This record gives sequence, C-alpha cells and structure tokens, in this order.
Amino acid sequence: MISSADLFNQLKSAEPFFVLAGPNVIESEEHIFKMAKHIKHITNKVGVPLVFKSSFDKANRTSSKSFRGPGLEEGLKVMANSAEKVRLAGNPNVMVCERGTMFGYSK
Repeated sequence: MISSADLFNQLKSAEPFFVLAGPNVIESEEHIFKMAKHIKHITNKVGVPLVFKSSFDKANRTSSKSFRGPGLEEGLKVMANSAEKVRLAGNPNVMVCERGTMFGYSK
C-alpha cells in the first residue's frame, strides 16, 4: 500500500487536477475490478490521475437492513487484488490506501 505522504505528494503535483471516483460500496471483487478498469481507462485516455475509492462499510444507509459492504479486512483485500489486476492490465499507476493509515490510525 502507498503511504499517505506519498499519496499526498503525487496528488499535490497532479496538473491541473485529479479524479476521485468509484462505486459507493464494495459489492464484489469482480464489480470493483470492472469499475476500476473502466474508470482507469477513461482517465488514462484524457490524461488525468485517478484515485479509485469505494467503501468497505457504508454505515449511513437509508435502511439498517441494507447491505453495508464486506467489512475492513475483506474490503481491503478486494481493493488490493483489484488494484494489482488493473496494474497487470497495463495501468501501472494505481493507488490503494488503507483508511486507517490515511487518518493516522494503526491496527
């Protein structure tokens, strides 16, 4: 995983801006990979850096019975696996950050 300082430095140097995009919540590894690959293809085409995001636990759902996501451990595994698949598909600049690291927490 990329450190929060490295991520900050890469995004700070993005000209003129970067795109933060992805589905609201992780539904499956297949869905995340498909979305990441498609969005990365578009941002590569227009020359804009991408930070791909998706939530592993969406607590603010309309109904308490709604799907919240796979949880932290499984969610990070899905995001890391998908990032690696996108890299192997020819898009080397893929960043995945652990939420806790980004906000200064450690497990």
